[in-house]
Amino acid sequence: MPNPSDSVLRPLVASCQRIAVIGYSTQAAKAGFYVPAYLKRHGFEIFPINPVLAASHPGEAFPDLASLPGGCDLVLIFRQSAKVPDHLDDILQLRPPPALVWMQLGIRSTQVAGALQAREIPVVQDLCLQVEHARLCSD
Repeated sequence: MPNPSDSVLRPLVASCQRIAVIGYSTQAAKAGFYVPAYLKRHGFEIFPINPVLAASHPGEAFPDLASLPGGCDLVLIFRQSAKVPDHLDDILQLRPPPALVWMQLGIRSTQVAGALQAREIPVVQDLCLQVEHARLCSD
């Protein structure tokens, strides 16, 4: 399954403001930390989804997508490819559904991508949102 074209991605990324980050990390050297930090510096509202972090920082991090107040525009995934299907039901239950689901560089799930695309939710696999945002949305 190919990723959406630039002409489709550019307005989607530009219109998304609330980003749920599944697999958010507190380790500065990990992409699960520095990519959301980059996005926050560029005006996006970031919602860490990490059950361990949520236990020690309730209200600042969330254990799962269902706990997220107000939904999100984009779901950004930093989990091993084999773990991505564990989040499919939570993504499909979001109301309204996200405008975009993004699997970070190195992450792919044909099963999840197919299920989301069947519901007309665009999916990006195996690309870095930080790199693509800078490329697509730079002034």
